[in-house]
Amino acid sequence: MTPTRLASPVLVLGPAHSGKSEAAIQMLAPDRPAAVIGVGHATNAWLERRHAALRGLRPPGWELLETQTDLTGALQDALGRADQVLVDSVSQWVGALVQELGAMAEPHAADDAVLPRIDELVGLIKRSGARIILASTEAGAAPPPARVLDWCYRRLVGVANQRLAAAAATVVLMTAGLPQI
Repeated sequence: MTPTRLASPVLVLGPAHSGKSEAAIQMLAPDRPAAVIGVGHATNAWLERRHAALRGLRPPGWELLETQTDLTGALQDALGRADQVLVDSVSQWVGALVQELGAMAEPHAADDAVLPRIDELVGLIKRSGARIILASTEAGAAPPPARVLDWCYRRLVGVANQRLAAAAATVVLMTAGLPQI
């Protein structure tokens, strides 16, 4: 696999800590400007070390843009700055959207709030001619969660991954650091 030659957009899926972020970084040309959209922020020392390690894998000239819930706006901004963009990660974005709804979220309210945002993101990706790499966690391999909020998150990440996969030219599944196209 020559990572920088995979047809774009590329969706990189896999369980937590399967090598998605590291593989996604390798899918961009290191000698060209890139924008990296980081979704989420470090809430503890371990996450800060993780973010620092990922920053260390990227060329120094790549720009980092951070967002919580306005991924489409951040992607539009990034596309104005560079012709290759990495989004890390879609699943964290969906998590932030669901968290924004609060602990008492009902499934229909979560769908009404989040599904249009997913479709807006998919539409932007389809219209763009830039190289876009999206990382996202596969969240549905465990038993169903007991809390409604967790159930909403898992379901909406699955929907987002399906819709993005349908729009992607390439889907890569990472398992134990090994890519499967």
